[in-house]
Amino acid sequence: MKNDLIRLIFILAAIFLIQRSGSCFPLRTEEVTFSNKDCNLSGSVILPKGEGPFNAVVFIHGSGPEERSNSRSLANEFADHGYAALIYDKRGVGKSGGDPKSVQYYSIEDLSNDAIAAVKYLASRTDVTPKHIGLVAFSQGGWVASLAADKDSGIAFMVVISGSVTTISEDNYFERAARLKKEGFTSEDIDQANEMHLLDLEVSRSGSSFEKFQALWAKYKTAPWFKRVYLSENPIAADHNYRKWYKTVMDFDPVMHLEKSSQPALWIYGDAALDQYCPVEKSIKAIEQLKQSGKDYEIQTFPGANHSLVKGSKRVDIEVPIFNWLKKVKP
Repeated sequence: MKNDLIRLIFILAAIFLIQRSGSCFPLRTEEVTFSNKDCNLSGSVILPKGEGPFNAVVFIHGSGPEERSNSRSLANEFADHGYAALIYDKRGVGKSGGDPKSVQYYSIEDLSNDAIAAVKYLASRTDVTPKHIGLVAFSQGGWVASLAADKDSGIAFMVVISGSVTTISEDNYFERAARLKKEGFTSEDIDQANEMHLLDLEVSRSGSSFEKFQALWAKYKTAPWFKRVYLSENPIAADHNYRKWYKTVMDFDPVMHLEKSSQPALWIYGDAALDQYCPVEKSIKAIEQLKQSGKDYEIQTFPGANHSLVKGSKRVDIEVPIFNWLKKVKP
């Protein structure tokens, strides 16, 4: 009797899992490699049940040294909905090639070419529909996706999550002020930091005004906010390698690339009052202007959620709006 009860419990549990997943077979994962010129990139393709061919997505990283595992949870959701999903280690990270010391210094150009290489790899597979491969990008990945979509019209769509639609320098300016505000600094403190930040940007952009920047450094170095922004004892020189790199990316403007691309896009944001890394209001305004010019864009916001789309202690359900929107996107 006891054994019969145990067997019944196992059977019911199996039925529940099959109904929930739609299959008694787990998702399949293939370890793959592909290349952008001389940089070999390592990733995983997560495949749905069946033989395909499948619509597909490439996941694009946020900032920092991100491995493929950062995207795996949402990639599994795409596979559950019938999409092949390619996730990969960012160049310089994990099993991918590239200099690990340069992760913070790669250009949007390099990263977009990595994403395009990932799209081309998927398009070469017989189990993928080459005309319906999209991008799923988070945060910094929004800049990467906008450039990739401009350069490769074969990309079918974009889903951009917490992606800033401003220049990189505008985003950094917003981020610093938002962080100081969250940490409780006064309006006067933030005004001082903003004053110095704008001059700092000018030094990187043109190499001029370094003496003025040094003077502000001496003026504010004992201010309560200063060490929350500048960690070194002395200002970074005008000809420092960091400034040389930053000059190449600081004025990157996604709008100029979005204006030239034709892909439909879903833009997902948290609460403008809670996202301290992305200027949500300014980004949505830019997207609305692009929509008025004829772009096939949709915006979904989640009040109460932060940059990572976490509300309270739980991540909000972004899957429902994503897959409802994708039903309207045609190959």
